[in-house]
Amino acid sequence: MNQFPKTFIAIVLLCFGGSFMSSASQISAMQILSPDNKLDVGNAKILASKLELVCGERLSNQAQAFQCKAICSRLGDAVEGLASLLNRKNATQQGLKTSVKTLVRRTMRCNQIWQGRTIPEEFAPFAILFKSMKNGKLPSAGVPSGISLASVDQFGAALLQLAPRATGFQSICLSSLFKDNCIKSCELRKNAEELAKLVQIHPVSSLEQKNKADSWVRGLHDQSATLNRKARECAVHFGRNPAAALVSLQKIGQTVLDKTNQVIKRQQAAERIALAEQKRLRQQQKYADKQAERLAYDQELAEMRACRDDSPFKGVSGCSYLTAVYDGNFPQAINIEYQSTAPYRQGWMGQSYKEMSKMFGSLYGGQGKLNQDLANMWKAHQFISGLMGTYATYYEHYYPQCIGNDAVVVTLTTERQREYRNGFNALVRTEQLPSKVDIIHIPRRLYPHVSLDKVNKDTQASVQIADMLAGAINKFPRINLYEVTMGLSSAMQRYACQSPQMQKLEQKMLKFQSHREQYNRQFY
Repeated sequence: MNQFPKTFIAIVLLCFGGSFMSSASQISAMQILSPDNKLDVGNAKILASKLELVCGERLSNQAQAFQCKAICSRLGDAVEGLASLLNRKNATQQGLKTSVKTLVRRTMRCNQIWQGRTIPEEFAPFAILFKSMKNGKLPSAGVPSGISLASVDQFGAALLQLAPRATGFQSICLSSLFKDNCIKSCELRKNAEELAKLVQIHPVSSLEQKNKADSWVRGLHDQSATLNRKARECAVHFGRNPAAALVSLQKIGQTVLDKTNQVIKRQQAAERIALAEQKRLRQQQKYADKQAERLAYDQELAEMRACRDDSPFKGVSGCSYLTAVYDGNFPQAINIEYQSTAPYRQGWMGQSYKEMSKMFGSLYGGQGKLNQDLANMWKAHQFISGLMGTYATYYEHYYPQCIGNDAVVVTLTTERQREYRNGFNALVRTEQLPSKVDIIHIPRRLYPHVSLDKVNKDTQASVQIADMLAGAINKFPRINLYEVTMGLSSAMQRYACQSPQMQKLEQKMLKFQSHREQYNRQFY
């Protein structure tokens, strides 16, 4: 259907008669009939829109100008109608004949208007199409292929060739319902020229070897993205048949954009690999630091718990503390007690105490005084009073035969109640529970050295548990009261009450308690 007998076109032309005026010198750069004999409908619409403007500018007679606009501006529609039938597989001979008649009639009528006047160059492409059909050659089906590019490195020259043609794209906007948006998107000459400058700096093919988006790649990316977006938006106003030059600009923009995106993706992939490697190294270093910290912690704790081989308490927890008391090495025992306060002095609890002194130091008599009193409190911290309380409390359990007939009987009564609270933690009611009564027998020799608040089993347990939790949250190498208490319990199980070891330990604990009381007076 691309080629029709010459008589077919001749019959159509004879139906109209008259002369046809055209000038071979008046050939516009914007052609309707492409080199591959296909109709560029987009160019036809642009030229028809320009002819409408020319009619108003050159014809002073309003009636003639109106007639010119009504005829010449419809040439684009006639070309579009013919192209639509050519591209339709089931188009009939009669339909094609009618479409050709319409195009020929409008072309000749527009030509008649300009008889005796200078023919506008915008009309020349329609004249060329007319002559081609008069020679019996009907346009081929399909859309123009546009500029042929054998290599992406020819994009610079192609853009410079297409840039002047882009000036005419805005003519299509005259009949658009969205004129302002159409004009804005179809103004593509500057964008084409800017992209041409960039692609001429380096070959576009060099993007294949680039793995980093430098300033040139970023510039290409931004300019091609803008050109491609605006060309796509402009094409919408052309309908289904945008100008071949517009399609070429869009293809170039899209191709350059795709290639720059590949560079950016390669760079992002390399950055992700680098970040992953950095993260791995950080984690490796963090793990190594934790291991070193743990090793240092274990070593320091092992040194703190180190106990001489011939100690009677070898193998029990808190051996180093019990041995220091047993040997009369009271400075060592005091140092262990002070070290046990590290979570309260150096951890987040210590930081909270510092913040508290900043806020309430003035109420206390000065921030320095509050800090000093806190420091003295940690220095005065000791195990021995609690240890003596535990020793006295459980003496009758481990040594019932040694308790003596003159043991002091201590009765501890604890009032208990159960509280019921709602979901808002508000107290709803209380229930009184039976009182808890503990009867403890304490050897009379120990009674003067024991505080009654230290013999309550529940109080001992709560103090030890609280100390253990504080140490778990603020992890520092230390020996806590629970370890020493359990060590004393193990020693009482290991040795009898009359054994030299327990008798000496008891004497040393009493002596250390007295020493500690004298030592602590400097802090109060």
